[in-house]
Amino acid sequence: MATIPQHSGYSVITGSGTGPNGDRIDVWIEWKVTEQDVDNNRSYVRAYFYAALKSGQSSTTWGGSGCYSSFSVGGVSGTSLKSNGSYDFRSSSTVNSLGTFAGWINHSSDGTKSVTFSGSFTTDSSWITGGSASGSRTLPTIERGLMRVRVSGTWRTGIPYVRVSGVWRRGQAFAKVSGVWRRGV
Repeated sequence: MATIPQHSGYSVITGSGTGPNGDRIDVWIEWKVTEQDVDNNRSYVRAYFYAALKSGQSSTTWGGSGCYSSFSVGGVSGTSLKSNGSYDFRSSSTVNSLGTFAGWINHSSDGTKSVTFSGSFTTDSSWITGGSASGSRTLPTIERGLMRVRVSGTWRTGIPYVRVSGVWRRGQAFAKVSGVWRRGV
C-alpha cells in the first residue's frame, strides 16, 4: 500500500488521475521548507511528485516507456522528470516518482511568500491516461527586523527605515544582547 506522504513531516497537495480508470490512482505532491536564510530572505524547499494505485483497487496498467511528466515549484522546473519513462499501476506498493524539486525560493520584501506547486503526467495507456496535482501554499514568513517605534504618542510595530542622502531606505535592525550584536529586536 502506498503511504502518503512518503517523507515524514512533509505537507501534501492531492490531485487526481485521468482516463476511464483514473479514479483508481492517487496523485500527490509532498513539500517542505527545510531551511530559511534570514539574511538573504529566502527558503529552501524540497518537493516530490508521485502517483500510485489506491489501496483496494486493481489495475493492469503499466509500461516500460510512454510516461511523460512535468513538475515545477514557483515556476522553476523540477528534476528527475519522466521523458518516455516507465510507469506501473499494477500494485499499490509501487510508487511512481514523477519529479523532484530542491532549491531556494526568494521571499517578498516583507518576508512573505506564496508559491505554486504544479505537477502533471501522461501515459500511453488508454485506461489510466495520466494525472495532475497543483496548489498554492504560503511559506513560513521570514521576520524582517520589525521594531517598535513611538509615533505621535502611540507605540507601533514596523520595519526600520533610515534616511540616506535625502532618500528613505529600508534598514536592518540589530540589538546588542549580552555583549553580542544580534539581528532583530
